Amino acid sequence: MIISCSRRSTSESTFYRHTCAVTGLRAALGELPLVPRAVTIGAGFLGVAGGIVGLVVGLFTYAPTAPVAMLELGLPATLAGGVLGTIAGLIGVATQRLTRR
Repeated sequence: MIISCSRRSTSESTFYRHTCAVTGLRAALGELPLVPRAVTIGAGFLGVAGGIVGLVVGLFTYAPTAPVAMLELGLPATLAGGVLGTIAGLIGVATQRLTRR
């Protein structure tokens, strides 16, 4: 499902565009089953956090290589977030199935 936000005017506020993007993202994530939703959220959250930590570490050690440090910490964090999201999603599905019986 794609949510389209109508343009109100040419001087559209940044807040309105941000709100529209968040609404569309929430709608797209809401349509996913539990396990893929948990994987997406876990990988996205830990990937962004790992990228920020990598950027900070890279800037403190040697600034010209900071983007590489961001990738070096961000990519493994994304994979770890995906694995943790998978485990959390599977636990959620198991809990739902056990409480239905």
